[in-house]
Amino acid sequence: MWNMQSPHPHPHISIDSNYCRDPEHLYTPWCYTTDQHFRWEFCPVTKCDTCQQVENIPVGLTVKYNMSYGLLGALYSCKLLTADVSSDHCPSSICQSDGTWSDFSMSCGVDDCYNDSSTYRGKVSCSALGITCKRWDTVNTQDLPSDPADHVTNYCRDPKEGTRSERLKGRLNEEYKQKNKGFKKSAREDERKWYNIMTEDAEKAAENSRSKELYTITKILTGERKRQHTGVRIKEGELKSERNDILNRWVELFSEVLNSQDPVQLQKKM
Repeated sequence: MWNMQSPHPHPHISIDSNYCRDPEHLYTPWCYTTDQHFRWEFCPVTKCDTCQQVENIPVGLTVKYNMSYGLLGALYSCKLLTADVSSDHCPSSICQSDGTWSDFSMSCGVDDCYNDSSTYRGKVSCSALGITCKRWDTVNTQDLPSDPADHVTNYCRDPKEGTRSERLKGRLNEEYKQKNKGFKKSAREDERKWYNIMTEDAEKAAENSRSKELYTITKILTGERKRQHTGVRIKEGELKSERNDILNRWVELFSEVLNSQDPVQLQKKM
């Protein structure tokens, strides 16, 4: 719902629904998400006069559609990969203002897919919106591909995959710390309120001579203390901590004391 401030606070609280909207008239309808990791996302909504679905899909290819920044894109992929080496290509076609799709190019080599984005070695050279990428060595950034040979290319790479994961982990840890801090603060406030209520009840019980209620409240406030069994040593010197062993040792000690000779009589004999 737009009028909710969780998990992402925002200024558009006057919209009483969770339908996709464009309150700032920026690009295309969008919404705040319920995923704490993604603040907002474009919605799968197209303009009424936009391109129709691609009719003549080339043999061996499949197409998926996406909406981003008000542009409708068709992303092509290969049904099967060959042993060929990847070639420079842009598998993205964009719906143009005249209602036609822009050109695209394909490569179906073994490197044109990935399992780990940091090891991708294909030669896609455009963004998902079909925009041509810049050469890595012309961009003022330290996030360069690990292979120096890629620095003079504009091929898509993920040079900071590990670092990005660490940043995400750090951000999540920080969010957890902040939420945990707020939770502890709320718990302390609730505990303080509970103590105030209990002490007020105890005062009222004392004023009205309700001794049983006063005793119960006092017991709750002070908490019950558990008896601690420290253990005893038997004659052989071994330490015993089990309750029965302790009781048996005390019985043994008392028997020795009670059955021992009278010290006075023992002194007279001497």
